[in-house]
Amino acid sequence: MSHQATESLYDEIFLDYENNYHNNAGLRAFVREAASKLPPHAQVLDVGCGTGRPIAETLCAAELDVTGIDLSTEMVELCRKRFPTGTFIKADMTKYQPEPQQKFDAIFAVLSLFHVSHRECYSMLFKFSEWLRKDGFLFITTIYSQDLVERGARPDSSGIIDLADVQFMSRNVPLTALSGEKWSNYLTAAGFVDMQATRYDFQPADPTLKVAHHHFITVKKGDSHPLMGPYPYPDKVRGPYSINKAAYKSFLGKLNDAESKALADVLKKNTNVLKIDPTTSNESFLFGPKEKLSYPDNHFDCVVVAWALDGLDNLEEPLREIARVTNSASPNAKIVIIQAAPDNDLLKQVNVVCPGVAEKANNKAPMHHGLILHRAAEALKTNGFANIELTRIADSACRFAERDLAARSQSAANLFAKMYYADEEDVQSMQAVLAPGMDSILKETPNDIGTQAVMLVATPSRAA
Repeated sequence: MSHQATESLYDEIFLDYENNYHNNAGLRAFVREAASKLPPHAQVLDVGCGTGRPIAETLCAAELDVTGIDLSTEMVELCRKRFPTGTFIKADMTKYQPEPQQKFDAIFAVLSLFHVSHRECYSMLFKFSEWLRKDGFLFITTIYSQDLVERGARPDSSGIIDLADVQFMSRNVPLTALSGEKWSNYLTAAGFVDMQATRYDFQPADPTLKVAHHHFITVKKGDSHPLMGPYPYPDKVRGPYSINKAAYKSFLGKLNDAESKALADVLKKNTNVLKIDPTTSNESFLFGPKEKLSYPDNHFDCVVVAWALDGLDNLEEPLREIARVTNSASPNAKIVIIQAAPDNDLLKQVNVVCPGVAEKANNKAPMHHGLILHRAAEALKTNGFANIELTRIADSACRFAERDLAARSQSAANLFAKMYYADEEDVQSMQAVLAPGMDSILKETPNDIGTQAVMLVATPSRAA
């Protein structure tokens, strides 16, 4: 079901939905207990606020600062009338962005993550972590995938139901659900800690509707930055490799302008910029770990390193060189590093299938750009660029224009296998195992493979 179809569904059934589900004693108790954990007047986001009962109702009664978002126009209007102290916004959770610098003390996602795909659900957990203050809470109400078998759905071998038709409100509706183990894994990946989960069986008001096996999950945002995830870090990551320059240039030609716009905004005040990416040298990378940049000290007011650090075994010396040629005395001095986000669709697929068929020992481990960003930040701090900010480039994507889905999927698989595994003799095997994953993504986003990115901006640590 598309997000537009979900909006139409709830615009149609919102009162019937409320009549059946608002009188949920277990959910009311969960929300009251959650509110008791928060400071007075805490800022709270209710994702998929529905008609406001009982979540926004309980939170507003506790005099918390409530923001609610929902796809349904009818539900948002009802919330605005019922709870004038809250702020209610018609918004798609996958596109929503809080106000700049806005952070929440808690986020509630109560029976709302059903209506996004598995891919989007995973991504939303990282976004929730980004939107929370340190030690903020995430409160989730969901139904585990195994509890939907009685409604006609079947989890896959990893415990996932991905937008399969499920009986809901006396109709078949595509829903997504995870096993309890998957929830634990995904929440840990996004930097959450201290997971607690309880179950409550609820009978809707209409006795012909099935009992809902609700699971109430509470987690806390940990110390780790979500954009340096997923966590925990693997014991071994892929070592140095060469990117195929021709494939990489083809990749750049298919990228949309999300990354270039984000970078242009960051560089507005810079006048002398060095840009490093895998195309800037006759070799795969501009420099090796023991090589020097051919520029004098303090030559640039900014250095941009885009998608180049994952090919290096040692980051300390290259980043020392980058810091050396960056004039930290410039008022606009900065070092910018761009790598993949933890929910990058392309990298997730590559890591799932390619290490298992790789022949070279170096290629048998996954790539982990979050770990690269973590190591880069530590290296930059030791070289005088200690102020680190990370921002998401959420809409970056690589577009494939072939008319046929199979042709688009194979084209994407061919490109990415050549780009990342040029040193493998049997690139065709890489292409073959990548194609089904590309097909899965392109069924959901018909022409785009997500290349979601993180931009790390490091500025000098100046004396007060």
